[in-house]
Amino acid sequence: GDSVPGTMCDEVFPAWKYTKGKLRSPQNTLIYKRAAGSDIRCQYKFTPDKRLFARVVIEVTNISFKVDPYSPASCTKCHEERVDKLMLWEEKDKMQQRLACFCDNIPRPIRVISSGENMNLELMIQGQHAVSSYFKNPNTLFEASYEFAHGPICGPINLGPSNKGELI
Repeated sequence: GDSVPGTMCDEVFPAWKYTKGKLRSPQNTLIYKRAAGSDIRCQYKFTPDKRLFARVVIEVTNISFKVDPYSPASCTKCHEERVDKLMLWEEKDKMQQRLACFCDNIPRPIRVISSGENMNLELMIQGQHAVSSYFKNPNTLFEASYEFAHGPICGPINLGPSNKGELI
């Protein structure tokens, strides 16, 4: 992706430059030290060329967060709790539509398909234990692959009900 100026780790993946590929958590672990107690947010934004693609497909293949021994929060309600997490969401009518949230390791790859042409992936790390857990940690916190899919020549994105017809 392309780095977003003025941010520590945000990236944009425009479809006209990168139609598919792999991504992972930042390799430079200094961002966990530089945060100095504040939460770390890395946002990965996938923007398609509407003439070519109507969907974004992201497959999360690996997650390896460390458990904070001093935190009472557990991963039961990922979106609401203050835990390290990886969230996928899309924006609809200027509202954030949640698609998935991961705060535990996953047993197998999980594929998420957007319902529209844009999707965002956001890594959130709690600042109070970022340095002790992730600074100089050689492992990636997450790994994923992405691709832009469903060209407009494939037909409409949504098929409404019909009282008669033929589907081939």
